[in-house]
Amino acid sequence: MVSSNIEAFVKEGFRIGEHVVLNRRITVKYGTKDNDRKDITEGTKVAVKAFVGTEYIVCEFEVPNSKGKMITVDWKVKRFPFLASDCSDNLDLIESWQHKLWSNDDDMDSHRVKNIIAFTLDALVQKCPTYTDKDFLLVRRQSQLEIWTLRDFKPKSIVFCPESAEMKPKHWTANRSAIVKKKDGTVDVGKTMVIDGRVRASPDGKTGFALYWIVTRANAKDKDAIQSVNMESTYIEAECKVTVKLKNDTTFNINDTEMPCFPVLVNPKKIAKHTRLVACEDADLSKMNALVDKEKMNEANENAAKIEKRKSDNNDEKSAKKGKK
Repeated sequence: MVSSNIEAFVKEGFRIGEHVVLNRRITVKYGTKDNDRKDITEGTKVAVKAFVGTEYIVCEFEVPNSKGKMITVDWKVKRFPFLASDCSDNLDLIESWQHKLWSNDDDMDSHRVKNIIAFTLDALVQKCPTYTDKDFLLVRRQSQLEIWTLRDFKPKSIVFCPESAEMKPKHWTANRSAIVKKKDGTVDVGKTMVIDGRVRASPDGKTGFALYWIVTRANAKDKDAIQSVNMESTYIEAECKVTVKLKNDTTFNINDTEMPCFPVLVNPKKIAKHTRLVACEDADLSKMNALVDKEKMNEANENAAKIEKRKSDNNDEKSAKKGKK
């Protein structure tokens, strides 16, 4: 058992009267004035004078006084036992590195949510029915794609998932996106993740597409269009329970009950063959689009006002200069 801090320092290789080498630049203050300070470069060899607490070594430094003469002052230096050495190796300490860890990065929450969504979405897709050109007919009417049934479908036998690898809190495609909500159903504009299906909405694209994105959407304000709706958007609920076992027999049980919820399209009633699939536009997504558009407009107006103010200030400044002449 360590009986004193001095014994701890001695065990780690430090001795009073011996020299250590600074492994980073430090600033030594030696007076009451702001300029009474001197930068001591890394690699400088200094003598150990004393120990303070459990973390600091008092070293002796030579600095210039107000008359330019060199004087000796004592200054506290934080010690790192495993770096104690009398050699002049160039060492650069990286402090507060924990804030730079990927797990502590500001963007980590966003990436974590994306990974969970992708994991849940993939698991759901593996369990959903698969379809072929024997089930549906895909047609293009001018620039719009449509899905028509080629056989009868029982209630809840059609399930389309919003398959996509693009997930973002903003800058999504207005008519080709699906909101990912929290378990309590809340939505936070600017933070809520949205699955963007813009590159998955055409069988003619370079990447694979998903039927979810090409189901015809009816405007909720169009009463005639609403009459043809036969697909319903419903949010799934998921729970994740994972057991991770390491080689040393350490086991972690991960139970995440706060899994994100995203929508799937399902037929609530029977659909006869030769019927076009139609779903209602997502009201929450429409609201988010309106809020985002409003924010963009406000930002544009603020920027325009700033530009006008700068122009006005410049004109006033020019007028003032001319008045002086």
